[in-house]
Amino acid sequence: MSRRAAVGSAAAIALVGVAGLSHGTSALGRADTTVLEPGASVVFVSDSNVDSRVGRNSSFRAHLKERLVRGSVVIAEPGMTVQLTVIDKATHADGVTVYTIAFSRFRTLAGDLPVAPATPEVSEIHVGSEFTARTEAPVVDDGTHLRVRIPLPFALPNDPPQGEFTPIPVRTYAPLIRPKGPDRRHRGPVPSPSPAASASPAPDSSTSPADSPSPSRSPS
Repeated sequence: MSRRAAVGSAAAIALVGVAGLSHGTSALGRADTTVLEPGASVVFVSDSNVDSRVGRNSSFRAHLKERLVRGSVVIAEPGMTVQLTVIDKATHADGVTVYTIAFSRFRTLAGDLPVAPATPEVSEIHVGSEFTARTEAPVVDDGTHLRVRIPLPFALPNDPPQGEFTPIPVRTYAPLIRPKGPDRRHRGPVPSPSPAASASPAPDSSTSPADSPSPSRSPS
């Protein structure tokens, strides 16, 4: 088997495994059993007091009120934590502040399970306040353990991968850099500059002093 064919076969196996995970089959080919469908109702209890001074995107702690179980399968025990976030707030004319909340990081025995509040807008958040939420992903049993099956954000086609495709080679050209100095585009030799003769200094036009006469001897 050629290297290209081997790479194509490996890519096809990996793609089949990912497609199986998104459609209810484990990577080893075993069928998953769904134990919790999306849309299941859960109740959370706030562990924090929140007032109108709270800022947007502030997070607080809450916990699961009752055990989440389907048949004989326990998915989450009471007290398992969830993050309650105030994503927005608005104060009405009557002075009542309304908070828009969201839930994240809901810890279960199958992993983090995405949930959404049934009523996103609430007027009170105190210790002991209860909020109803809905699950947004199924929980499956693959034969060895529970896991949350997150749907893929895109649909996978059934076409096999094209292992014979060869990409077009890409070439990067070096940038054009012009050397410094004389223009190198001239094919002939570059004439070197010849030194110019300097002018000789002009003679001094000032007159030389006249010879003084010798003193004459006086008669004795």
